[in-house]
Amino acid sequence: MKMKIAPASAPSERSDWTLVALVFVTGLFAAAQFGKISLTLAPLAELYGTDIAGVSFLVSLVGFLGIFLGVISGAVVARAGPTRVFIWSAGIAAIISILQALLPPFASMIVLRLLEGLTHLGIVVAGPTLMAAVTNDRDRPIAMSLWAMFFGASFAAVALVVPPLMQAGGVGLVFSAHGLGFAVICAVLIWRLPVVSATPGKIAFWGTHVAIYSSPPVMAPALAFGAYTFIYLAIITFFPVTLERPELFQIIPLISLVATFTTGWVARRVAPYTLAAVGYVWIILAGLVVWSGAGWMIYLLAFGLGIVPAACFAAIPSLNPSASDRSRAAGALSQMGNIGTTLGTPVFAFTMLSAGMSGLWVVIMGACAVGLGLIYWMTAKIVAPQN
Repeated sequence: MKMKIAPASAPSERSDWTLVALVFVTGLFAAAQFGKISLTLAPLAELYGTDIAGVSFLVSLVGFLGIFLGVISGAVVARAGPTRVFIWSAGIAAIISILQALLPPFASMIVLRLLEGLTHLGIVVAGPTLMAAVTNDRDRPIAMSLWAMFFGASFAAVALVVPPLMQAGGVGLVFSAHGLGFAVICAVLIWRLPVVSATPGKIAFWGTHVAIYSSPPVMAPALAFGAYTFIYLAIITFFPVTLERPELFQIIPLISLVATFTTGWVARRVAPYTLAAVGYVWIILAGLVVWSGAGWMIYLLAFGLGIVPAACFAAIPSLNPSASDRSRAAGALSQMGNIGTTLGTPVFAFTMLSAGMSGLWVVIMGACAVGLGLIYWMTAKIVAPQN
């Protein structure tokens, strides 16, 4: 496949917001690789003659790959170049979704989901690298905050689109529409996306992990992000139930999205690591008030949850000037994010059963304290020596 690709813009030129939008939309389709399964579990269970528990692991298969291959994907993107990886991942994802629309046997669906997980990694690791490449220093934090919104925004969009598609044509139509959307955006990307240079080098599983996690600027955003993902999904899952306020399922993500985009604008003037620290302190203070009985403060807690991811994504280009290091940092962030979301929910569930809501708050405060400690380390080991 020979791609006709426009030349890249120099970092000092005007930001290309059209390209930022294209990358963001591709991210929406990548996040929908989770959402399209989450919202069709019941019909899939009926189709394959099992219960919802029997097909629910199809959701986690995509994220599970990120735990083991997140770092390697960052190294692959650095070596092959984010442009090539991004376009091929989107194209293959389109084909996979079309094949899923044929509703193949369950074993084949499992294989397709694993392959889909690889395309998801390619998109979410190359995406922020490409956004950083087509924006200037002033606009880059805003682009990174926009990218940090893609998961929540996609789930909100999928929740609106999937029900009418299900009524019109069932699961097959949902998967077909997803594949067609991916195909269209892939065609536009081939024509419009700029080349971002690759970095030659060998890729070794353990060696790549050692190289990334021994480089403070590369691993710092990922470590700070991991502490956040550990609590975010679990809070959305458990708080609406434990507080007996089901509307929080929608309200918390929406408020978080507003905070995430707002943080991108603030990051033009305030260092990302400072904003990440503010986010964790915000969560702690708002959480203490909610814990004491002021339930309305949950909205402020939700706002704090939106500050941290935008700051962590903005820290990637802020701390890593080269495209290859940004790709590796994005790979590490993907890995730590998947570890956080995978561990958070079962830890919260066990804590709820053994220690109740008070135990849950202790876990939240502890995770935020870990996040603050990592940010302090980042400023002491990375930022301070540069000043």
